[in-house]
Amino acid sequence: MKHLKSISLALALLLAFTAVAQQPQPQQRPGHGVAALGAACDGVWQDIQTANQSLKLMPQQPLTRADRTRLSCLLEAIGRTTFDARDPEFNSFLAMEATWLAVSAYGPAAYDFFAEQLASRQSQPVERGLQRVLLERGHPEAFRRYFAEQRGKGAPGQPTAQRNHSAYVLFEPLIARGTCSSGLCSERLSETVQLVRANLDVVDRQLQAAESFEPMSPTDEAKRDARHVREAARSLRATIGRISRGEAAIGAVTPR
Repeated sequence: MKHLKSISLALALLLAFTAVAQQPQPQQRPGHGVAALGAACDGVWQDIQTANQSLKLMPQQPLTRADRTRLSCLLEAIGRTTFDARDPEFNSFLAMEATWLAVSAYGPAAYDFFAEQLASRQSQPVERGLQRVLLERGHPEAFRRYFAEQRGKGAPGQPTAQRNHSAYVLFEPLIARGTCSSGLCSERLSETVQLVRANLDVVDRQLQAAESFEPMSPTDEAKRDARHVREAARSLRATIGRISRGEAAIGAVTPR
């Protein structure tokens, strides 16, 4: 079911990209715009669109040299593409989502390749898109980068400046059940769980910050959502405390 939801989200994003492509666009340089991706890199974007529209994954086998070349080309093309010339921030967002779509069309056998692209020179939106989807899939290289970045933001023992209210969604499945937050998980998930175990102090600081999360608006729904974030953060911090004291094992926490 989680796998089907993930593919359904990919389809929703794909439809959104189709709508963007059909809207009148301001004059752009040749080779720019959503439609340009379809003609780039030996048609791999078209293959990805077909897979997502069919609610299927690309063929599940190790990537060939030709596959890797086409996908490397596609990531570079996404980074060069102007999706919305009128709004740079929205343009970056669409580049991130296009990257998410590209990775989401593939299964775990391809995740190591996409993780390798994090170390190559990608545009910032593409790099952020790769990081996001690989975190969702529980890939250890994405978590290594994540923890290194988080440790660089603040001294140990201090809450992170940003109130990361999504920390619970990312870490609760890994800490409590040893699985990822997506329907498809990296084949190296056990490595990721141990990385999380070694960085529980970072996770705890993020959750501590989330305990003071405030509603985004004055509506009752926003207040309920904020209360849920605070309660979920408090609960997962308690679980981390049990693990730290040796009362529970990470990835196999028995509910009290």
